[in-house]
Amino acid sequence: MLVALTLGIAITGATRLAAQLGIVSAATTTMEPTVQPGDRLVYWKHGGIRRGDLVLLSVQVTRTARELVIRRVIGLPGDRVACCNAQGLITVDGRALHESYLYPGDAPAAAKFSVSLAAGRYWLMGDQPTDALDSRILGPAAAQAIAGPGGRHLAR
Repeated sequence: MLVALTLGIAITGATRLAAQLGIVSAATTTMEPTVQPGDRLVYWKHGGIRRGDLVLLSVQVTRTARELVIRRVIGLPGDRVACCNAQGLITVDGRALHESYLYPGDAPAAAKFSVSLAAGRYWLMGDQPTDALDSRILGPAAAQAIAGPGGRHLAR
């Protein structure tokens, strides 16, 4: 009886955990060098989002189709995100981001921008900015469009 009860609790816990997790495969090069095409990312379907997290963003790719893309959180609600300072770096609330994860040779942005993020809005960018469809083009992402923070990057 105790074994059955323990097994039932373990299965229930595993089922709840599985319902909170997802796995997605990277389909593009827009997150290189951090995430290569074919790499997998385990993500939480619900959870807190922090600057620097990899997240999944639901993007409208055609009139009738959406796609999940992996992006990095640069700005949080209430932040002011700008590009670029005199050294060519993105700033958040006036502090420069030293983005060691950027694709070698890529600049953070081709055009200057400055945006204050409203409640429930996030600034997301690809690690290979020259190829990424991200907040520089789409604008700030609504919290509802973010499928959760990536918790673990798994190589192919």
